[in-house]
This record gives sequence, structure tokens and C-alpha cells, in this order.
Amino acid sequence: MEMPHMVEQMTKESRDFLEAESLRVAKRVLGCKHLTAVKIARVHPPGSGPNWYPVEFIPPLPPMAEAEARKAIASLTGKYALMGT
Repeated sequence: MEMPHMVEQMTKESRDFLEAESLRVAKRVLGCKHLTAVKIARVHPPGSGPNWYPVEFIPPLPPMAEAEARKAIASLTGKYALMGT
């Protein structure tokens, strides 16, 4: 019996939506209030897993703030899938 892919069970959203939502979540993190954009990249995971991740923060963040922003955005990568191929 084949297991369904996790990505198929997630809500599929556009790049614009995911970048805006990532920005909203990241701006709540200490040291990230000044962010103006979060850029994402598609990944093709083997099996079931998130199919996107944050690739760039604008303006760039200090290492500690970036690590915390990535942790905050991780909750979104488990909830939403990037639509398309």
C-alpha cells in the first residue's frame, strides 16, 4: 500500500502568498521587525516533506535573527505547499 505524500495533504498556495505569510511570521521575531521581504525557493524532497523554504531575507538579517526567523517560518512549511511543479 502506497503512503500519500504529505505535500498533497497540505493546502497548496502561490509563491506570493507564501512569501507574504513568511514575512508576516518573520516580522514577529525579535530583530526582524524591519524586514521588507522574504523570498522562497522550491525544493523537490524525496517522499513527503516541505517543498519550499525561505532562501533570502531582505534586508539581510544578523545570523541569530535569521535562525529564529527560519524556525518561525518552519511552521508554515509544514502547513502549506508551494503550488505548481
